Order: sequence, then C-alpha cells, then structure tokens
Amino acid sequence: MVKTPSLKPCPFCGGKDIRFSMKIDGKHYHVIRYRVAMYCNKCHTYGPITFTEEVLRTNYAGREAIKKDDAVKVQAENLWNGRATNETPHINEH
Repeated sequence: MVKTPSLKPCPFCGGKDIRFSMKIDGKHYHVIRYRVAMYCNKCHTYGPITFTEEVLRTNYAGREAIKKDDAVKVQAENLWNGRATNETPHINEH
C-alpha cells in the first residue's frame, strides 16, 4: 500500500477539509481518462490537476482498477502539498 502524505490546509482560506476529486475527462469515443485533483471543500479551490492513463471505455475492470489505485490519489496529494515556500531566496553576492 502507498503511504498517504498529510495534507496541507488550503492556501487561500486555510480550510482543512481537503477532498479527492476524480472525474472523466475528454470525449473520446473508444478511450477515457480521468482528471484527478485535491480540492478544498470550504472555498472549492482545486489544486493542480493531473490525468490518469487512458483506458478503453469498454474495459470496466481497467476503469475500476484506476479508481482504486492509491498511487493516483497520492500523486494528487503531493501536487496539492507542493507549493511555493515563504522563505526568502538566497542571493549570491560577489
């Protein structure tokens, strides 16, 4: 099982009710892929969006496997947590 990172609060409202979103993306006839991201349930801000691999629309087992893949969720969580820091950048003086 993939280790789940702890989620940072929302950078806009400070909300701590962060949820996982997975929706079908695109309108391809034979294949589908899912758009995944974390979002704040308080202010409804979405974090960076990533996409799953494409799977045949008729491959129901493959679609369910993607939905249950912990690595997909962990990737979205890492993207949510990966933001700029408040640290002052180091400037080299000559």
